[in-house]
Amino acid sequence: MRPVLLTLTAAVVLALSACQPAGEPEATPPADVAPVAESAPAADAPAADAPMSTPSGDQYPAAQSACLDAVAAKAQVDRGELTVTEVLWAEAGVGVTLQVPGSEAPWSCLSDEAGNVQGAASTAGGDAAASTDAAGPTPAADGQTYPQAESGCLDAIAKVTNTDRAGLKVTEVKSAESGISVYIQVPGANGPWFCLANADGSVQGTEFRGDEGAL
Repeated sequence: MRPVLLTLTAAVVLALSACQPAGEPEATPPADVAPVAESAPAADAPAADAPMSTPSGDQYPAAQSACLDAVAAKAQVDRGELTVTEVLWAEAGVGVTLQVPGSEAPWSCLSDEAGNVQGAASTAGGDAAASTDAAGPTPAADGQTYPQAESGCLDAIAKVTNTDRAGLKVTEVKSAESGISVYIQVPGANGPWFCLANADGSVQGTEFRGDEGAL
């Protein structure tokens, strides 16, 4: 009887070990759980409309060149004497900061990337190097400014009248399909000089609109 009992016990033990619940291993956590912080690095990306400050290198060459022309015309200095100290891009346009010889405060110019200047002026109201119209180019009737046309006309009138460009003053600007009309007052003249130029500064012609007997 005893051997039969031992045999039955061994059979029960074997049967129990063979019937181990098949679902137990599933309690172990999966080994290949995906990392949680995989999408985090995007937080360091800069904002799309954040201003970008750049040195006076090769970025935005058209804006820099146009601003050099505009500030040279307004400050009445040679373009080669100006120094670009900073270029700042923003949604409003390209801001160019320039240093004018003899001026303690820098000049500021705003242009688009294509070189269309929106305005140029000294950052100091009483700057000794600023011209009488330092607020920027004279606005035309359409609200636009044409600094390159003004600069080209000032050079042309100064040459025709043999007058120092620093003594000339732009009094009016008009835009039309034929070009940009710039009226300039020459010291001692009893009327304005008329100049027709393109927006890029190329002059088509000049004419005195006062009493020629007084010239």
